[in-house]
Amino acid sequence: MVGLSEEQERQIDTQQAPHQFSQDLGAVQDTEVSTYLARVGQSLHGQVQRRDMPYSYRALNANYVNAYTFPGGAIGVTRGILVELQDEAELAALLGHELGHVNARHAAQ
Repeated sequence: MVGLSEEQERQIDTQQAPHQFSQDLGAVQDTEVSTYLARVGQSLHGQVQRRDMPYSYRALNANYVNAYTFPGGAIGVTRGILVELQDEAELAALLGHELGHVNARHAAQ
């Protein structure tokens, strides 16, 4: 059984994601990186079950290796993990993993 409604999931993103993204030193100020990350993420949307969720992607300035998602689909990817990825396929796998959490409603349980 899922403990949160979809509206609650979206509210958590709206309330919590900006704070966490700030703790990870904010968004990378490189339009090319941000656009690339969003493009790769959006290319996976045809494979998700919850297509109506407001997925978004942020490249974050933190140097440690991490990626995470909030229940409504706000995804953060640190600079530290981006520099470790070898190619677009690895980025797609990483984002697919995060999308899987949203689709399985892991954070909502």
